[in-house]
Amino acid sequence: RDSHACGVIHATKVDGDRREEHAFAWIDDKGHSNVEHVILHLVEFGFDGSRMLFIPYSSYENWMHCYPHACPYMKCDANGTIKGTPSFNQCISNEPNAGSDNETSELRPTKKQRRCSNGRRNARKLLPNAALSDEERSQLHIEIYNYFKWLYPQLMEAQTTSTGRNKVRRAGISVPGINILMTQLESTFRDVEEFKKTQEEEEDNEGDDEGEDKGIEVAAGNNLNAGKKSVNAETGTAPSGTKENNGQYSQRL
Repeated sequence: RDSHACGVIHATKVDGDRREEHAFAWIDDKGHSNVEHVILHLVEFGFDGSRMLFIPYSSYENWMHCYPHACPYMKCDANGTIKGTPSFNQCISNEPNAGSDNETSELRPTKKQRRCSNGRRNARKLLPNAALSDEERSQLHIEIYNYFKWLYPQLMEAQTTSTGRNKVRRAGISVPGINILMTQLESTFRDVEEFKKTQEEEEDNEGDDEGEDKGIEVAAGNNLNAGKKSVNAETGTAPSGTKENNGQYSQRL
């Protein structure tokens, strides 16, 4: 694993209220001082450089498959160009300053980024000391719900074997409790309830489309069979595959 040239930097920072924030940055090539560049960039956003950790990994796709809730919103390509920010707040986009001779200045947040960061701090919040805005909190609720929605069928399948049941038992997880928890999330948070309704509507629409396709296939099959019967009636022959038909062929032979 250490042989991988690409990987993820895991960064953390703690604010004045002792709340901890985590960020992940993907690096295509750890050479050419790219790791140091990303660390400097993260420090500009308030992350502690002494606590950052580089984790070698095979590919960005494999990382996202195994750790979907640790998405690297910041990426550094093999040439050292950094795009994205530590946060999933999409109003901040890090585009390197074109034509800059100072490589370090390209790693600092632009004025636009700082304005967006200030806007994030001034965003609408449920509580004055909340770390997340209402929009971010809503997204968090949905991500938690998606996690349990993914986990429940995985554990249900694992429990079909004795080994899987033992693992679930040792993990101290109540699988029926997860289903109850999802129901409680739906009834507790309106954003989760609306998200679920939207998903169900999309699934119903997909089901209607599939039903129409199947109906067309059935109709086409019926028309084909009707055409064969019509031809057999005109020629006086039995449908292929019947005893009468097979007998006719044997007599001719």
